[in-house]
Amino acid sequence: MTIATESALNFLGTVKGSQGESVGTCFQVAPGVLVTAAHVVRDAGGLAIGGTVSFSPIDSDDVSTARVERVDEIHDLAVLRSSTPLPSEVSILSYSDNQLPGSNFHLIGFATLKEGFTYAPRRYLPTIGRWEGRAEAPDGTTLARGKADGVEHGMSGSPILRISDGAVIGVLSQRYTSADGWSSGRIWISRIENLKPLLKGFADIPYEDPAPIQRDEAAWLTETPIDRINLLQDECFFKPDKWDSLWNTAATCIENGEILVISSPQGIGATTFAEHLLAETAPADMQLMRLDPGDWETPTAKALPQKARRAYILDLRDPEHDGPSREFVADLSALASWYKSVRSRLVITVADQLWHGRSSRPIKNLQVISLKEGPDSGQLAEKYISTQNPELLSVVQLPQVHRHLEGMTAVQAQKAIQTILQVAAENRENGTDSNANLADLIVARLDDHHDELDVYFSDSSRPTLTPGGIPTRRADNNQPLSFEDRCLLITLACEKTARFSQIERHSHQLINKLNGKKSSDVISIPAHKALAGAGLRGRLNGIKATISPSEIVTFKRPGFADAAVHYVWNNYASVRRPLMAWLLDLVVDATIDEDATTALIADLLCSNQDVDFIRNDLAKLAVERKQFELLANVVHHAVLDVHMRRRCERLLYDWATRSDMQGVVIEVSRRLLDTERRSIALRRLRRVADSDQQTPETTAAILRIFSLLASTSSTRSWFIAQVAEWIQADRSTPAARLAFIALMSADVDGTPWVLSAEANEEDVTRMLGELLSNIEGVGNADKALMQLIEKVGADTVSYDRLMDYIASAVVAHGAIRSLFSLGARLSEIGQRINHTPLNDIEVRMRIERVPTRSNEGSA
Repeated sequence: MTIATESALNFLGTVKGSQGESVGTCFQVAPGVLVTAAHVVRDAGGLAIGGTVSFSPIDSDDVSTARVERVDEIHDLAVLRSSTPLPSEVSILSYSDNQLPGSNFHLIGFATLKEGFTYAPRRYLPTIGRWEGRAEAPDGTTLARGKADGVEHGMSGSPILRISDGAVIGVLSQRYTSADGWSSGRIWISRIENLKPLLKGFADIPYEDPAPIQRDEAAWLTETPIDRINLLQDECFFKPDKWDSLWNTAATCIENGEILVISSPQGIGATTFAEHLLAETAPADMQLMRLDPGDWETPTAKALPQKARRAYILDLRDPEHDGPSREFVADLSALASWYKSVRSRLVITVADQLWHGRSSRPIKNLQVISLKEGPDSGQLAEKYISTQNPELLSVVQLPQVHRHLEGMTAVQAQKAIQTILQVAAENRENGTDSNANLADLIVARLDDHHDELDVYFSDSSRPTLTPGGIPTRRADNNQPLSFEDRCLLITLACEKTARFSQIERHSHQLINKLNGKKSSDVISIPAHKALAGAGLRGRLNGIKATISPSEIVTFKRPGFADAAVHYVWNNYASVRRPLMAWLLDLVVDATIDEDATTALIADLLCSNQDVDFIRNDLAKLAVERKQFELLANVVHHAVLDVHMRRRCERLLYDWATRSDMQGVVIEVSRRLLDTERRSIALRRLRRVADSDQQTPETTAAILRIFSLLASTSSTRSWFIAQVAEWIQADRSTPAARLAFIALMSADVDGTPWVLSAEANEEDVTRMLGELLSNIEGVGNADKALMQLIEKVGADTVSYDRLMDYIASAVVAHGAIRSLFSLGARLSEIGQRINHTPLNDIEVRMRIERVPTRSNEGSA
């Protein structure tokens, strides 16, 4: 059962007859206001206005009564009202005449199935159909029609739900009958245009008119739900007084239904502002959603979802792809009124540099506010610590700690808070409870050591002078380091602890790398310097490292070590690439810990949000050294950083068509499937599968992932819903074929998906035909087909239906040669299941197919 089906159960009910039997389906459009087909009310014995009928929630036996308020027998519609509402209601009604012919819809309702000589009721039965458009019934009545093979008795009155967003686009009336010019699987649908007058005065529900901006499905946006309850209960949220005026302006904008644009510098908490604003001010029936740009080159309003009762947040932060054009802003202005009419809201946060020059001009239906300052970092830290670890608050408030928290952005403050909590946890593990000692440890970890490092890396040929021009003598004895000693410091800072000989060798390799030489080159030292100055042990002592009797060198200042690496990275851009090459060489040689090095690289890149370095430098260096796993680990770490996520996901999009990088894309996407980013991850896998550059190895890897998604209970429904649009396309792609192969092993309520009501018969036969036409060239298609035949072999009905599908597919796609190439394997399977698949398919190919169940009468 799909996600859409599960949510529909909350607004669906079953209409009861005079003997308590179920006679049809109803659905709720507003609290206590129910819609069904007029003939269902007649069958329940209550067609007269003011009469009563009984109903139950579709998944419950609790019975309530409803009064018949309005009836339109001509268009087969009725409106009921009850004092006992169902748990929820549909989100929006969309006019039937606006729906596109050929688009798919979802239908679910109570059903009575004929099983032999008896009828078995089903609480609910889902099916998929295809919209065919407006039509005229034999008596001249204007209705809509569609095709849905899975419609059964008892489903009359069910809402016809648009798959993309759950909007109700019609009400199921009945199946075609022979009197209507019988056509297999066709259904009559009552139009929303005829339902609207019946609901006037009873239900305040939005109706969807065509949006002023036509959607472009190729320019998609991923929608991720935001947990409103968690936001409202977030004790760590800190709203400073300086936000009050902007907050009130923004809240009024949300109330008035305008689109809100929040322009702000990076890292001050604009997204947090927007999320909490919507959580507190958006109407309770609106679902909060985060929008993530997919693959657009520049923002386009054609990608914005057009759904009812949603409150969206869209962040525009990528300087390369998120700059809003004049056309985008104009389209936003046009969309604002439409969003208001369907009870949706949109908040856009945008980086100042991207919005520059637009905020000075008033824009119709848009409210622009400029958020210049974030919360005070010290107050933010105290608020967070007081809720997460109150015992630490007194330590954080100590002057020596608090001064290290001042002047940070919200993003920097959050990182500092995590550092404080980590140090406190380590201190507890060491059994030390002294707050004074803890404060020193926190200060050491938070301190950037810039003063000390500025001396170490200063120009030794330019001594620091007093105001009188006299060279100063430092009391702490810190002096500028030579180039060799700076490399020694960097080496030890990166490794923290290593054998004496390893530190010496690695620092020499770094010297060579920075000098543009091979790491293996021997460093030539003039004779007069060979035995001059401090030796290596003295130099290590000079940078405050210790050497154990067993020749282990240790940097006992972890906070200083991290600060030193970041200092070099942040201040000397020209050494970043050779420094990275040196680190990767050490990993290749297996002389340093790969996990620790990966974490160090990720930390350096994330602290600067440096996606460009990943794209232009790290990727090339990793490919040269075949360090694909390390690269995938770094990118995965970066994509989880909320401030790098957008650009890293774009990076994966760009890499998806490169054969040398597809393995990285697959690995990162595989991990993201366990997060809220799974929709984007699946699209990245789809792009790899559809690329002309894919290899058999990448195809096999993607099929393994798809098969796992299809066979895992927690992801099956989601995966089916996501790939349905791929399979429904007129011309399938490699990704669609791989997804279909994976779904051949999936079950829906114990029935193979390909034979379930959720799968469209036309799509299934077309996909089977495409696979059979190239059975040896598409993944494990042949193996999956054999397993499916064997799986249904014990159920005669399912087996016969599958044989029907395969026969139709073979005929339609001229795949007879491919079918006979499978003859030996089909015979082998047949012996195990006591059938003759090849013969059974041949028989069906020679005769006209006969429907297995009646298609006449009301649904």
